[in-house]
Amino acid sequence: MRKVLSVLIAFSLCAFPVRAEKAEIDTILSDTADFVISAVPNPQISSIGGEWAVIGLYKSGRAEKEYLDAYYESVESTVKVQGGVLSSRKYTEYSRVVLALTLIGKDPENVSGYNLVAPLCDYDAVTRQGLNGAIWALIALDSGNYGDGEIKEKYITKILESELEDGGWSLSRNETAADCDVTAMALTALSSHLDAGSVKDAVNRGIDCLLKMQNSGGGFSTYGEETAESTAQVLTAISTLGIGIEEFSKSDVTPLDALFGYCKKGEGFSHTSGGESNLMATEQALYALAAVKRRQEGKSTIFVADKFCDISGNASEGAILALNEKGIINGMGGRIFAPENRVTRAEFATIAVKALGLSEDADCGFSDVAKSDWFYSYVAVAYKNGIVYGISDTEFNPQGEITCEEAAAMLQRAAQISGIKADFEEYPEITSEISDWARDAYAFCLAAGILKKDKAPKKVLNRAEIAQMVYNMLEKAEIL
Repeated sequence: MRKVLSVLIAFSLCAFPVRAEKAEIDTILSDTADFVISAVPNPQISSIGGEWAVIGLYKSGRAEKEYLDAYYESVESTVKVQGGVLSSRKYTEYSRVVLALTLIGKDPENVSGYNLVAPLCDYDAVTRQGLNGAIWALIALDSGNYGDGEIKEKYITKILESELEDGGWSLSRNETAADCDVTAMALTALSSHLDAGSVKDAVNRGIDCLLKMQNSGGGFSTYGEETAESTAQVLTAISTLGIGIEEFSKSDVTPLDALFGYCKKGEGFSHTSGGESNLMATEQALYALAAVKRRQEGKSTIFVADKFCDISGNASEGAILALNEKGIINGMGGRIFAPENRVTRAEFATIAVKALGLSEDADCGFSDVAKSDWFYSYVAVAYKNGIVYGISDTEFNPQGEITCEEAAAMLQRAAQISGIKADFEEYPEITSEISDWARDAYAFCLAAGILKKDKAPKKVLNRAEIAQMVYNMLEKAEIL
């Protein structure tokens, strides 16, 4: 067995192989998303043209709010008509819908008064569908941390007990050899439960099983036929587990290279090599590519709800999540970050103090900053350390909005506290729009990589832009 568990635990980022780089994952992902948007303009509750399209588009940052709202309205309508019953036999219908609703920020426990999560807590009903039911119920429950430990443990046990002698899984225990699709799905389901030694061991065996099943061309087959879907499921599993794609390289060809071989420019993906465009294959390829890209960028895994439901696809998503993880910047309640909201001077002072880890006692004498204000101590500490100044000797203007040049001035001071130095002689000409007092700070932030040239000095910055600048500063200071 190859020693891949250390890679699994380390979650190390890796470069794509040369062929994958040449294929440009961003270009293929964008092209595939465009096709899915055109092929599935009105997503419904469906295994094709439904939840997988929604999930793939959302997790790749291509699902517009109107698209997601239209899908949710369709779900509401169907649920009402069917009295909350999606199926009396196939409980994967519930799993798929719960998963999609959770990921896009909706509440599957209350869809027009119906709880779509509750059926997934009926172990006997779910497992009448077999192993597939248990796998997707566990994935759905984990996506939003639904259910209790007991029901999840039952599904984990079901999956572990269904393992075949070769270390993989198949839909039927009567099979003597594992199926790569089912094995990959089982690994995806177990990925959130690696604390248990028995799960770790099973995952390692499953990975080893997949490595043995991999074709010489880097891809995977089901019942002797190489397909895009099989390769997509494996890519999804190893990305979810945090395993580098190069661990599945054969003669410098990876599953990602193999998946690209099914791509039909402007038409999505084919089921088999050289075949015609196939929507099922395309949707699975889309979310697999999104899974790979998200791992590459250090974002949440494909089937786990984002910390915030309104930043998917935002250019500063990674920075927002990193700062939130450190307690430097908070959301607005629920799963809302509000990336487009503007930032006040008081909020910026708070972010700067938290970013630098300053916690000393301090006072400030601004007439418009009262000791009862939630931001008083942050403004006081920021002022004491020279990060912020008042707009006069007696006023701070805490509710004033932060412009780019103001942020640059404050971050220059914060950066210098962090020991960052920057030679900005290469920026002798700063746009004439900038205020004289901000020229050096603006040039400093440009030279240090804290600020990008595309930001106009007097532009009022939003929460996402501020997060990115603060992240850039901390990364430069090697604090993150």
